[in-house]
Amino acid sequence: MDQEQEVFKHFVNPLKAGVTKFKGVMLPVCFKDYAKEIEDMEVRDTDIWVTSFPKSGTTWTQEMVYLIVSDLDYEGAKETLDKRFLHLESGILMDFKGYKANHPEFQCVDYLIEPIKVIKNLKCRRLIKTHLPWDLLPLEIRNGTKKPKVSIPFFYSILVFIYV
Repeated sequence: MDQEQEVFKHFVNPLKAGVTKFKGVMLPVCFKDYAKEIEDMEVRDTDIWVTSFPKSGTTWTQEMVYLIVSDLDYEGAKETLDKRFLHLESGILMDFKGYKANHPEFQCVDYLIEPIKVIKNLKCRRLIKTHLPWDLLPLEIRNGTKKPKVSIPFFYSILVFIYV
């Protein structure tokens, strides 16, 4: 059994349709529906992106960045991290949109069903988390057209390039 079939065997349920290779990376099948939208996504110079591998200090980094940019707003930090720091591919990891289309009674917050749309519509400074590799990030980041602040957590050390 090849790697893709082995992963697929464990990655299928009503919210997950399986995985496929996309530019050499194993991703949920529904990623193909979002790839162009992510690549063409308008990036703002005021954005702050935390890009990392899972389990490499991402949550800790998100909390630190939030507190820095909010001038230590501990009261605001009581709000769930998913609302303060939107996860770019949350609607891709689990196909909430497809599931809701087949189950209209399913209740879910917008930022899980269409995170890219929610991120695009934010008026304030956007805090965005992603586990996507560099080659799958928006083109404006990769080609340097826009220069958001990008933080890369690294085993609980943090490299944050932001100006408060």
